[in-house]
Amino acid sequence: MSAGTRHPLDGVRVKLARARAHLKTFEAHVRETVGPEPDRIPGEFDGNSGQYLFRAQREMRAPLVLSAISGDVVHTLYAALDYLAWELVAANGQTGTTRTAFPIFQNPGIHPDAQALIKRLQPFDRPNEAPPNDHPLTLLYELERRDKHQTLNLTTNAAQGRISGLPPRI
Repeated sequence: MSAGTRHPLDGVRVKLARARAHLKTFEAHVRETVGPEPDRIPGEFDGNSGQYLFRAQREMRAPLVLSAISGDVVHTLYAALDYLAWELVAANGQTGTTRTAFPIFQNPGIHPDAQALIKRLQPFDRPNEAPPNDHPLTLLYELERRDKHQTLNLTTNAAQGRISGLPPRI
């Protein structure tokens, strides 16, 4: 392939590279927000129950820019899948339409082998994995839909746990 020749998947590769760049920017903002030191969560031994209790809590609001950047990551990944679908149509000698997109449920422009592969990737066709609502493609679709029509609201979580069976001094 000569220097001026474009590979059919160049657009997909560029979108994936942009998603990685957005993700690095997101991670840098998170580090800036959270700080360089990890949280330390000391345990407290409860002599009555023989258990350690760990509590973690942080009061923090995620900056709105994180929502925008995470939306960029999601949108760019979703666009890369749409680029791939477009190239699959072209590889089958067809021209994409405004309905050419990934995930593809029905599209006669794509070769039947590619249709079968895409169908196998669909959330509804993965019975031995996570439920369709928890499938990565479903989550990507839902995040893309929300980012287009709303703001992605980022949240933080608090967790608590108990560990049993450890001696009072560890």
